[in-house]
Amino acid sequence: MRADIESITESDCQNELAPLVPLGEQHVTEIAVRHPNISVQYLHFLQHIGVGTTTTGMHVYEPQPINEIINHPSFKIYNSKPSRRLFGLVAEKSVFPTDALIIADSGASWRYCVRLSKPDTVYIADMLGPTFDTEATDFFTFVRNTVILGTEP
Repeated sequence: MRADIESITESDCQNELAPLVPLGEQHVTEIAVRHPNISVQYLHFLQHIGVGTTTTGMHVYEPQPINEIINHPSFKIYNSKPSRRLFGLVAEKSVFPTDALIIADSGASWRYCVRLSKPDTVYIADMLGPTFDTEATDFFTFVRNTVILGTEP
């Protein structure tokens, strides 16, 4: 796992992750206790690299329940009756799994998530769809391909 963290640090050629603040071991342990089966890669990232906003505006944070997404102003706007009519969308039941935890966002209508039932996969929850799709097969791939913009895939 340490090699993966070092690989991420080395691939951050533009120092995009520099503003992130590592969480202490006790704090990370508390997150693991609150959310059993959460991604181990995500926990290692929190402890060794951290949370906060990258130099390119990607926000990485402690896990938040997916049900909080419905209170976000963008979700309310995108899923209002007038907006859905304007875009020709049909109102749907929530497509967001109840075991999903929001862990990052780019400020747009997307929220990146992990699931407790499938902890190795990172998902993208789109408030406009609303949709919930696979973004990456594991957290470190997500960091390399989505969080760090200046890396080669």
